[in-house]
Amino acid sequence: MLWHETQYVTEKSGSGYWTLLHANTTAASCESDLQATIEARKKKESGLTVDGNLVTRETSSNLGRTLMAWRYVCLPETVDPRESKR
Repeated sequence: MLWHETQYVTEKSGSGYWTLLHANTTAASCESDLQATIEARKKKESGLTVDGNLVTRETSSNLGRTLMAWRYVCLPETVDPRESKR
C-alpha cells in the first residue's frame, strides 16, 4: 500500500495527514509506484527538493517561512499510519 504523509509547517504551527494513494499487490510494485509518483510530482511542480522518499518545498513571504513536505512510504495492508500509536 503506497501512502503519503503531507506536512504543512509554519514558524508558528504545523499540521499533517496521511492519504492512501495506491493499493499494490507486491512490495516491488509499490516501490515502482512510489518512484513514479515522486517523478510525476517533480515534473508538475517547480522548486521541490527530493531526498529519497521525502519531497519538500519551502517558501518565504512577509508572514514568514512555510515548509510543505510529502513523505511517501510503502506499508503492508495490515498497517494504517492514521491509527494512533498506543
